[in-house]
Amino acid sequence: MLGSCSYFRRKSIQSTYVFITLVSNDNYGYLQLYGIVFYEIVEGLSTMLNLTNMKQILLTFILLIPNLGLAEWEIIKGNAGGDYEFSYHLKDIEDSEGKVKLWVRQKTVNEATKSQIELDCKRNTVTLLIVYFFNDRNWLEQGKINDVPHTAYIPAGSELESLAKALCK
Repeated sequence: MLGSCSYFRRKSIQSTYVFITLVSNDNYGYLQLYGIVFYEIVEGLSTMLNLTNMKQILLTFILLIPNLGLAEWEIIKGNAGGDYEFSYHLKDIEDSEGKVKLWVRQKTVNEATKSQIELDCKRNTVTLLIVYFFNDRNWLEQGKINDVPHTAYIPAGSELESLAKALCK
């Protein structure tokens, strides 16, 4: 997880307060953080109300929460659990003057990358602005970075062409 986290907890007889601040560049930090918050709330309620099934709710929440982070990435080709995935981030799309800037990620059998790209809708080109290479296939352990921009034509029939058709207006 990139970033920092500060955590404050105060219990009283009437309630449990949880205050958390997180600065992060990835979804996984937020997901871990939500798990902490939920755990503290459940523990507080469980202690105050003496409910034993609250821990089952916690377990269910922890098992389901990772899927919530995936909703920010729209898969163009492949699937999240498979050997191949090409997806783009839904929240960071910048569109101006016929150019669309966004984050994409790709997972293959051998590697995983996350790149910031710019689609030039008029020229049918893509510029790789920055590429992060990961040491694992789940985009968690960042390896080397390539921040030398490179422009190329969008290949016909590729995932980038599908992405350009969807985003270029």
